[in-house]
Amino acid sequence: MANSYELGGDGGGRPTETPFDARIGAPEKARSPSDPVYGKSPEGDDAESAANLGATAKAAAEALERKAAQLAEDVGDELSRMGQRQKARGVDALHRVARAIDGAADELEDQSPIAARTAREAARQLDGFSDAIAGRSVNDLVDQAMGLARRRPVLFVGGSVAAGFVVARFLMTGARGSAARSMDPPLQP
Repeated sequence: MANSYELGGDGGGRPTETPFDARIGAPEKARSPSDPVYGKSPEGDDAESAANLGATAKAAAEALERKAAQLAEDVGDELSRMGQRQKARGVDALHRVARAIDGAADELEDQSPIAARTAREAARQLDGFSDAIAGRSVNDLVDQAMGLARRRPVLFVGGSVAAGFVVARFLMTGARGSAARSMDPPLQP
């Protein structure tokens, strides 16, 4: 059985609707050049909208990418400033420890000159170490620490533990001294 397209439908070359067409939807009429929307399909508006939506999404993605890059830069700058402040505090603490060791060496001079000399040497090396830290950027220090951790992990972990004990001892001594001072009765005039 031939369909209406093959037969020319109504004889004028236009197809007629068949029962099959009614079930799936009749084919769209052909448009003529005199039709005001000639050349535009209903999908044309959708395609244009999709193109606009795509351009808008691309612009939004680029703006988001710029904002994310700016945020990352701002966070990096803040971390760097914070690292610099912490480094300065650490250098200051190392200088104070070196002065304390040097003061202890002065007290040991009469009792044990060898121990006093060793303590002074340790204080001088600690001062030199703190000056070396002060002269480097935080990024250099982090890179150097990571390199040491990769090359000699046992030394890195042992040094970290030892440094933790020294810092804890230093902080506890300072806390005890301030607690003792706060417990002293005020002087009466």
